[in-house]
Parts: sequence; C-alpha cells; structure tokens
Amino acid sequence: QGDWSSDVCSSDLTKQTVFAIPFQLPENRDADAAARRVVLGVSTDLGVTWQPAGEVAPSAGSFSFRAPKDGEYWFRIRVVDAKGRSRGGAGPDMRVLVDAAGPRIAARVWKGADGEIICRYAATDDSLRLDSLKVEYRAAVDSGWKPIAAEGILSREVPAHMVGEDIWWAGEKVESLVVRISIADSSGNQAVRQFTMEASDPKIDQAALASELGVPPLPSGAPPVTALSSMTPDGPMTDRKSTRLNSSHLVISYAVF
Repeated sequence: QGDWSSDVCSSDLTKQTVFAIPFQLPENRDADAAARRVVLGVSTDLGVTWQPAGEVAPSAGSFSFRAPKDGEYWFRIRVVDAKGRSRGGAGPDMRVLVDAAGPRIAARVWKGADGEIICRYAATDDSLRLDSLKVEYRAAVDSGWKPIAAEGILSREVPAHMVGEDIWWAGEKVESLVVRISIADSSGNQAVRQFTMEASDPKIDQAALASELGVPPLPSGAPPVTALSSMTPDGPMTDRKSTRLNSSHLVISYAVF
C-alpha cells in the first residue's frame, strides 16, 4: 500500500488558455514503487467531480493543458507505479484561474422627455475592476470624447455583474450622440464598446440587458451586493491567494509502506 502527496498546492492566475503544468518526481530506489506514468485530472466544479486531462511519462516533467473557456480549474496529479498502484493526495495540487477574455458590455442610450441624455448599461465577467469603468460621449459637433462621472454598482459577485445608469445634459440641439463605455477585469483585459443614441426610449431594463449578456437576471428589488472597493485588484483575487502563473514546479513526493 502506498501513499502519495504533493508538497505544494499553488493557486495561479493566467490570461493564457494554453499553459503548462510542471511537476517533479523524486528518485525511488524500489523498482516496484518507481513511477511508470503520471496522470493529470481536472475539475471545473471546485473538486466535486474530476475528469482525466492527460497522461505522460515521468520524464516529461510537465503537462500541457488547453482551457476551453474562462473559469477556475483544479488539477491533481497521480503517480502510477509498476504494479498499477495509483498514489496521490485527496486535494488538488494546483488551482488555476483562467481569465483570457475581456468583459462583456451591453447598453442603451436615448434622450429623455426634457432633453437629458440617459445611458443604461451593464457589464459582466468572472471579475470586474469597477475602478476602471469609463463612460464618455461625443456629439456630432464635438471634437473629442467628454467624460461622465460614472459609478457602476456590482449587483452580483459570481459571475461579476455590474449595472449602472447615468443621466446628463449635452445641450439643447443635440440630435445625434455616441457613448463609449470601457471596463477591465482583474487580469487587465479591457473591453470597449460604443453605443449610438436611439431616437426614442427603448423601454429596456436591467433584466433585458442581463439577457443580452447571458447572465441570470437580478432578483426583483435586490440590493447591490457590494461596493466598488471589493472588486479592485486586492479583492476576490487576493482572497483566493492567486498569483501569476509561472514555471515553478510542483514538487512531488511519495512513500511506499
């Protein structure tokens, strides 16, 4: 009977969808207990279920993994010896948060009954930096973009779902106008979209914008979940103790009894 465990359980953040998972095996003088193959398992539901993700020779030193989409991936490594015994710890050996895609933005812009400009917007991602939010506008007569003092509200944390609405006065004779909205996630991926002012009130609410973004609608009358500061770079990423993905090895050790 054997027991295998990882000395390290690291947690990493990467903007890449293809990355290496390196490992290092110690020498073993017992021929029967020596590693014959190394098997990688992956979980996308925080360890509830595991799926095979690859198998290599002990000399390979690493696995190559392609993430099909953004999200948190847990990995565990199993060593199989000459007698077919599989050894490994109960928990994951590495956690990787893949954040390769930028946020998604939806919005509508129209002129109110008194001539004011109304912009209702929403954005979603695995993580959002609300302090990176910028809302700007430009009318046909303007030579450049004019900023709006926008402050979105994080209405859901998982997935991060920001909602906002800004109202301002752009002048009496403004008949055409474009709004530019930009926001970044915690990995630095930035999304920028432009929205043209519509001729009349589109009668669109945040539930409809959520549907466009492909996220669940917010509960009716639900208060904001959190304030701006909780989704800055020192927020949830720090809670998960995430760091940038690097080439450091998982140091593997196992003993035979």
